[in-house]
Amino acid sequence: MQGTKVFVYPSLYEGFGMPVLEAMACGVPVLTSNCASMPEVIKDAGMLVEPYSVQSIKDGLMELEMNEHRRKRLAEKGYQRSKKFSWEASGRKLNEILLRNFETKERL
Repeated sequence: MQGTKVFVYPSLYEGFGMPVLEAMACGVPVLTSNCASMPEVIKDAGMLVEPYSVQSIKDGLMELEMNEHRRKRLAEKGYQRSKKFSWEASGRKLNEILLRNFETKERL
């Protein structure tokens, strides 16, 4: 995936968005759907398009093909964003939640 110019994923339904996270973690700019979980996963680190619109997908692809600066910016932002979803980060968050719940129960 690292040699890819753009990762295109106009999914109509996605439970979480692991494929786009994988692309972002590889430093590949992402073009994906503006529905389901994609906007929450991508935020401003990728290009969101209307998946039911061929014109929207085409326009997004053309923008990324023609605008090298934007591709590079999205690749960097995506890479940085992907770090928030690492197993290590997920483990820390889960630990915080468990400790908070444990401390609350201790006080009761």
